[in-house]
Amino acid sequence: TPIVVAIVAAAGHLIPKTSSRAITSPAGTADTMEVMAPVALDAAALRRVEDDAELAPVYRQMALLKRVMLTAPDTAPADRIAALQPLAVAGVPFRVLAEEQIALAELEMGDREAALTRLRALSDDTEASAGLRQRVSQLIMALGGEPDAA
Repeated sequence: TPIVVAIVAAAGHLIPKTSSRAITSPAGTADTMEVMAPVALDAAALRRVEDDAELAPVYRQMALLKRVMLTAPDTAPADRIAALQPLAVAGVPFRVLAEEQIALAELEMGDREAALTRLRALSDDTEASAGLRQRVSQLIMALGGEPDAA
């Protein structure tokens, strides 16, 4: 993978970082690429990706999600929810992750019931990964919700 990434990047194309850090070995794709080039974008760079109409929608949507998550500590929860709403619709690849972030923002705003409703829906969502369903279940329990209700 690093060879393909380097060739495509050398041709002038943006390469979104979708891989994570290595867990079982010291040579994950992101770890290896970081030796050759930066793999993380700051909020301004992510905004440029979002605004680039020449890029495929999936890259622009990924940039939006990553920017909202990156700037969450400095952004009002209501503003995060508004930014994420376009991603939280059927057919959008990052819908379930956007829903999770919206639930966290709802919690931050003090709207526990709305967050629990959203989290319960996510726990039954067939598009949610096992890891996301586990995080959601743990959060529901931490909020005093019943695991069986999820």
